[in-house]
Amino acid sequence: MAEVRLENDALLATLDTSGGVIWRLVAKTRRGAVPLLRPPAEEAPRLPRRSGCYPLLPFGNRIAGNRFTFEGEDYAFAANTDWDPLVLHGDGWLATWSVAEASATRAVFRSGSQDEGTFQYDAEQVFALEGPALTVTMTIVNRGPRAMPFGFGWHPYLPVHPDTTLTAMASEYWEEGALSLPTRRMPLPEDLDFTHPRGVPRRRINNGFEGWDGHAEIASRSAGVTTLITASEALRRSFIFVPDPAEPPVHPVPFFAFEPMSHTANAHNLAGDGGLRRLAPGESLTGSMTIAWRALS
Repeated sequence: MAEVRLENDALLATLDTSGGVIWRLVAKTRRGAVPLLRPPAEEAPRLPRRSGCYPLLPFGNRIAGNRFTFEGEDYAFAANTDWDPLVLHGDGWLATWSVAEASATRAVFRSGSQDEGTFQYDAEQVFALEGPALTVTMTIVNRGPRAMPFGFGWHPYLPVHPDTTLTAMASEYWEEGALSLPTRRMPLPEDLDFTHPRGVPRRRINNGFEGWDGHAEIASRSAGVTTLITASEALRRSFIFVPDPAEPPVHPVPFFAFEPMSHTANAHNLAGDGGLRRLAPGESLTGSMTIAWRALS
């Protein structure tokens, strides 16, 4: 585990090689320091799921039955956590990344698949501060012997204040079924239509959304900032997670997750275009996410 600190006049970002995560991201406002991502739980050990944001690769979310078929070949996985029976978010968030470069406002982390299993790849994240914005650019290269369906994304956790609102475009959403897998693609219910600013619902949400335009705003007048999440063309799905308020808190700070993703959850087993990219050996996939802020008067 190694920590890398990036800082300029508007932002402080703390990165960690354990999981290749953004451990902390703080806006420097006239009112003082304001966390843009959920402040991490500081108790040891320092785990990626306690961070502000971790990477999803070579896929995000879950795969039904821990298996899929691609171009006539069957592939199977084992569960990669002790709390979920399905393989979750690939293996990039469980890897130790290396620091290839580091300066005051820029860092490069690199990693690769952990074994000779289904996905064999090299990955790079470039973190760059510019003004009030942190941009992370991901590149994944297929290092395996055959073409495979690749995807990626990020898992930012946002703090929730009583007056927090979310604005994000979507055309439809996926209902959640057993084992948190998507079932039907449906019209948006009223409390999940964030076309205009809407408060984060006080109920469990664990749903994927289609038709995202790559722009989201999370505003809190009490915190004094609007957090802007934007993504490149490769990331045109989103996923929203809100923990069940009836269950014991899993973190000391109330939060929700807004996850830019390149593909639909369980796209490996869905008919049609789920957003996964076929990469032949040596081919790559690149995309970026920016987290920025502006002051609210």
